[in-house]
Amino acid sequence: MNQKKKQKQVDAFFIFYESVLKPDHELRQHAHEAECYNELLEWRQDILNYLNTRRYEFTESNKF
Repeated sequence: MNQKKKQKQVDAFFIFYESVLKPDHELRQHAHEAECYNELLEWRQDILNYLNTRRYEFTESNKF
């Protein structure tokens, strides 16, 4: 894989990672209304744990 493609993958990963970290007030309000706010945050934490694992693997195996 060429260097440019690797960099694009790194950039895309971190943009996606940031999108999970960023609070979405509208989505959280919807979860409150559906009475599943705590479950939403549990899903968020599971995804963050997974992304943190992948981030480590990804950055370690794709050092430039």
